[in-house]
Amino acid sequence: MLLSHYRQRRLLIASRIKVRSNRQLVRNDNTPIQKSLFDYVPEEDFNELEKSVAIYLDEQERLLWWYQDVFALCNELGAKKAWKELFSEFSDHRFEFQVVFGDEWANRINKMFE
Repeated sequence: MLLSHYRQRRLLIASRIKVRSNRQLVRNDNTPIQKSLFDYVPEEDFNELEKSVAIYLDEQERLLWWYQDVFALCNELGAKKAWKELFSEFSDHRFEFQVVFGDEWANRINKMFE
């Protein structure tokens, strides 16, 4: 019985374990990103398109911050607060979050920052 139980347990042990890297997402000049909502952003959390967009956004001077995949919640919560409640230096502005699709991200971002 003990041997049979041991063999069954052995079959449940994974043959591979995925280890997360400690590599942080960096800008094109190899400096850490600066405008993410969070201090540490693991590179492995992004596919190649997401990396390109995140780095591009991070290099925009007029952008306050960015974060991946929370747009609907931010729009909902943001609509309930005035700018002056969130950022006193932006008391007369409105903010908006948008989903930008892969094949149009650069043009859409450039248009937003015109």
